[in-house]
Amino acid sequence: SPVAPLRAVAAPSAVDRRLTDASATEPGGRRPSLAESYLHPSPGSVLLIDAENLRGKSGFEMSHPELLHRTSLWADRNGIRGHVSLVVDHGAGRGAYWLPRRGVGVVFAGPCVKADDVLAREAVPFFLELALGEDIEGETAGEGSRTGRDVVVCTSDGELCHRCRSVSVRDGGGAKGKPGGTVRIMPPARLLEELELLNMDEGTVGADGNTTRGESSSRLNLAAAEDILGETPEVAELKAEIVRVEGSMRRQRLPKKRRRHLKQLRVLRERLGALRYSDVAPVDPVAHESDYATMTRDEHCAALLRWNLCRDRSGRKRKESTSDREFLAEELRKDLERISMAASKEESAQLSAETMMSPVELHVLSVSTR
Repeated sequence: SPVAPLRAVAAPSAVDRRLTDASATEPGGRRPSLAESYLHPSPGSVLLIDAENLRGKSGFEMSHPELLHRTSLWADRNGIRGHVSLVVDHGAGRGAYWLPRRGVGVVFAGPCVKADDVLAREAVPFFLELALGEDIEGETAGEGSRTGRDVVVCTSDGELCHRCRSVSVRDGGGAKGKPGGTVRIMPPARLLEELELLNMDEGTVGADGNTTRGESSSRLNLAAAEDILGETPEVAELKAEIVRVEGSMRRQRLPKKRRRHLKQLRVLRERLGALRYSDVAPVDPVAHESDYATMTRDEHCAALLRWNLCRDRSGRKRKESTSDREFLAEELRKDLERISMAASKEESAQLSAETMMSPVELHVLSVSTR
């Protein structure tokens, strides 16, 4: 069925209780986080993130693995593990993956369907009709269980927002005419703020497994820009201003002022990025999306290396094209598929021993068993 992969990503009663309990312990007197504002007030709420839309807000500076890592940290800190799914455009195959260590699900739209369609036609209706406490077979924990969950969609796409809201209005939110959940829209710019602030505090995990502070990548990018453009007055001025604002933000403890500095940094980096991209020629895609599924792991790694060499030639970085995003999405899908296959026996034993699954787990399972 269309919702088969979704059932692997859906939250047990225990997770629902933990969600509401977490919100009651948060200190007051400050601006509430996005999780507090959108997810904690309604037990069992599920967050669906339009991954490419969110990455676009960062100028596609945030890679897929980095987005997955930051989202996992954010979900863990806010007590919403098992309630967050990333919906990614592209991928050579349609599918979904539940990552138990990260507490996040990842759904791939595939080569012929857009992530917008997966969200509006399948994911949102699935969760709106999924009763609180519903298990993998679709049976509820009790007669008093409310039908439907509240769904939060993180996107700035106006058409997608309208389509998701229309699902709730048209179907009444719930299954079989019963009252169900509602749809709310989370602004991706605010989520990106929280992810970037969290990244500076926690650091990020690189490909070598080492943790680095959040500001190190921007310094590397700045050094690369220096090599390309030289110390022109404009570049030197931008460099000095970025270093100054970064230093001020690291010393600042008030969230409001840190967000103000973060906004300044984004503007400065966009200006520097415009200079960096101005004279970079386009790079032909390394492969057509239909060819990705037949590539071996070694071939895919070699293609990714060629892509990175083209992208970072002489330190230059260019904006991602659609073909780039197709290739990178498939790289992530292959990584998750490899991890999933390696842990399949262990996960199968764990799943068979549990009667309740998280909303995201149910969703992923429903997609995976089509």
